[in-house]
Amino acid sequence: MKTKLLLSSLLAVLLLDGCQSGSTEKNSANPTPPPSASHKPGNDNPDKGSPDNGKPDNGNPDEGNRDNGNQTPPPVTLQASGWYMRTTVEATAPDGKVYVHKTAGVFGALKDSEAGKDKHDINAFGKAALYVVFPQTDWGENNGDYFSDYRTYNPNSTGRQVWTFQVKNNVVRDGQWNLIDLRDATFTLALKGPFKVYKKKDGLGYDEVKDPNSALKNMIHLVDVDNDREYGYGEFQNEHFSMENRAARTFRWVIGSVSSEDYKDLPAPANVQDIAPASVKEEVKPAGKFGLPPAP
Repeated sequence: MKTKLLLSSLLAVLLLDGCQSGSTEKNSANPTPPPSASHKPGNDNPDKGSPDNGKPDNGNPDEGNRDNGNQTPPPVTLQASGWYMRTTVEATAPDGKVYVHKTAGVFGALKDSEAGKDKHDINAFGKAALYVVFPQTDWGENNGDYFSDYRTYNPNSTGRQVWTFQVKNNVVRDGQWNLIDLRDATFTLALKGPFKVYKKKDGLGYDEVKDPNSALKNMIHLVDVDNDREYGYGEFQNEHFSMENRAARTFRWVIGSVSSEDYKDLPAPANVQDIAPASVKEEVKPAGKFGLPPAP
């Protein structure tokens, strides 16, 4: 049990490190330096910035692992504990300013995850103007927006899988937040990964390795629910979408063949948890439960 909690906590560090800032405005004149690639258990100051940690597109693992700065891929005989991909969005406002959200939008499968809500499904939070979230409408009292959505990992499964996500602009919440209005913005979508996740031999952490030869890239499709359009992996990354004067645009990632069900509108949930305005330190991390990285 202790080992699983440690693994889960480290996975949460990867998924949510930097999420407190939500979306960021690009500044080409003063680019943010790349974050360190290391974070150890007990480090109360996790690295800020993108959890992608600058993974190269050539399929090599991060430059340095989370322990000693010299990561090597896990042995090929080691069975993966799961996989994940990350959805990123870059929006351009009518005034030309660019906003990016790249710290959430995570979906995948893990051995200790479930089809419904589990400890790896992290509620959305923060005050950013731009988000990528997974709206859950059939989780009962747990309905709402999530930064991550994991299913059960079965390496032998070849069945269809579908994740509904939204690009969301939180202009006003309960009449209290007057944020940047991106309802007339254009935006692009991209996928980071897939990444395979491996437990370390000592069971006290994990390794992740980019999988450039994954069959997922040939199987995944993007469905624009609002416009009844479908894109293959090599198509959507070159597409410029519009917010169409909406506060939220709805899409689906489909692994496998696309069906007519994938074009249906998102049903209205009975209970909805809005994106929480809480700070990570004070309100988001539940005491004694699996949660976010240690508060700074």
